[in-house]
Amino acid sequence: MPNKKHATEKTGRKPRLEAKKETRPEWRKKLAFIDPIIEKYQEINTSIKLAAGLTIVLAIIGVVALVSTPQSTNTEQDTVEVVETQETEQAITAQFTIADNVEVKDESGEWVRRDSSFALEGFSIRTVGAVSRAEIQLNSNDTVRVAPNSELEITSLADDRVELNLVLGYAYNRVESDNLTYVVTSRNAQYEALGTAFLVTSNGDEQSVSVFESSVQETTSNLKPSEGQKLIVVNNKNPNEQNVIRELDIEDIKNDTFIQWNIERDLESELYKNKMGFLRDTESPPLTITSHTNNETVLLDSSATEATIQFTGTTEKDTELTVRDTSNEENAAVTIPVKDDGSFESSVLTFDFGTRTFEFVAIDRAGNVTTESLRLTLQKKSAPVSSQEPAVALAGEITTDAIALNWIISNSEASDGVYVVWNETGNPQYGTTDESRAVSGETILNLTEPTVTKDTTYFIAVCIYNAAEDTCSTYSNVLEIEFTTI
Repeated sequence: MPNKKHATEKTGRKPRLEAKKETRPEWRKKLAFIDPIIEKYQEINTSIKLAAGLTIVLAIIGVVALVSTPQSTNTEQDTVEVVETQETEQAITAQFTIADNVEVKDESGEWVRRDSSFALEGFSIRTVGAVSRAEIQLNSNDTVRVAPNSELEITSLADDRVELNLVLGYAYNRVESDNLTYVVTSRNAQYEALGTAFLVTSNGDEQSVSVFESSVQETTSNLKPSEGQKLIVVNNKNPNEQNVIRELDIEDIKNDTFIQWNIERDLESELYKNKMGFLRDTESPPLTITSHTNNETVLLDSSATEATIQFTGTTEKDTELTVRDTSNEENAAVTIPVKDDGSFESSVLTFDFGTRTFEFVAIDRAGNVTTESLRLTLQKKSAPVSSQEPAVALAGEITTDAIALNWIISNSEASDGVYVVWNETGNPQYGTTDESRAVSGETILNLTEPTVTKDTTYFIAVCIYNAAEDTCSTYSNVLEIEFTTI
C-alpha cells in the first residue's frame, strides 16, 4: 500500500513534527541542562563509552576516598582531644573564702589583682602587705591559708594528688581527706601530709615545717616530725642545724599572730575544731598566792636564826609549779606539789632575813606558762628587853610612791628625837657619809623621790639621837628594802 503523504509534502514544505507530551519526572526536568551532553555521549561508539564510563567511576571513587579520609582523621583527632581534656581536667576544685590584698599571676607573667573566686591548677598567688592573707578551701575538705607577704603556687589539683609549692613566706595547711596525696614543697624540701595540720615556712632564714596535729613526712630526708614538733630542713642563721627535729614552744605559738588567726578559723570549723592537737590549749594556767601579799613584811620569832616561810595558793590541776628566791642567781627553784583540785601548799622553806623576791612559775600540760612575783620582807620581831635598856623596832613597806617606815621605841623618851639613816651597802650609821633624816615627835616617815631612787635597794635603820653629844646611842634592826614601782 502506497505511503500516504503528509499534507505539507504536497505543497513542498517539510512536515512539522507534532509535540510529544512531557512524561519525565520532576527531578529529571531539573537536570535538563545535561541533555546535550547525553546526546553527544550517545553518538560515541561503544568502546569509547566503556572507557569513559570506567574513567568516571574511578574518578568518583577517588573523590569519595579523598573527601572521606580527612573527615575520618578529624573525627579521631577530636576524640583524642576530648579524651586528653577529660584526663587533664582538674578533679579538685579550690575556692577563695578569704582574699585580703591577694594577687595572681596572669598568662604574661604579670601580677594582677585577683578577679575570680576560684583558684585553678597552675595558679600563682601572693599576698601583698602586712594585713594581707588568703584562705583557699578545697572540695576535698582540705584548706590552705597563706600568711602576709607570701607566695604560693598551685601545682596540682588532681583527684588523687594535691601539690602546692611555697615560694616564699608561710602556709598553714589543714588536711582532712585520706584518699589523696597532699604535698607542699619548698626550695629544698617536700612535705607529705599524713592527715594533719602543719605550717610550712620558706624564707631567708629557714625552711621548716611545724606539726600541730598527727604527723608529716619530709620525703627527701625521710624524717617524720609528729604533733608538737618542728623539723628544720635548712637554717641559714645556723648552718649546723640542718634536718633537725625540735619540740615546739607553746609560748612562741601564742605570740605568733598568723597561727593565732588559724586557731580561730579552725575552732569555727565543724571539721577541724575537735582536731586541734598541739593547738588545743594555748591559755596560761591561773595562779594565785593566798598566803601572802606583795610587799608584805613578815615578822618572825625574835630568837630565830633564819627566816622560814610556807606558801599556799591555787592553780590548774596537773600543773608543774616551782618557786625560787631570785635575790641570788645561784638559788635553785623548789617544786611545790599541786593537788587534784588545783590547790597547793609548799613545804616550810628557809631563807636569809631581809627583803626577798620570790618567782613562781606554773607550767600546764600543754606547756603554757604563768609567772608571778611576790616581794616579801622577812625580819625578826623585836626581842624582849629589860626595863633598863632602850630599844627601837623598825618596820617598812613599799607604797605607790614611797618607802613607808614606822617604828616603836621602848624604854626611852627619845626627847631629842631620832634619826633615820640609810645607805645602799648595809649597816647604816649616823655621823658618816650615809644619808640621814631627823624626826622629832613622830614614829613614821615616808621616803620619796628624789630622796630615794626607784629600782634601788636600801638598808635602813632608826637610832635614838643624843643632841648634847650629836650621836646616836641605840639602833633599830636594819631593814633591807628595794624601792620599786607597784
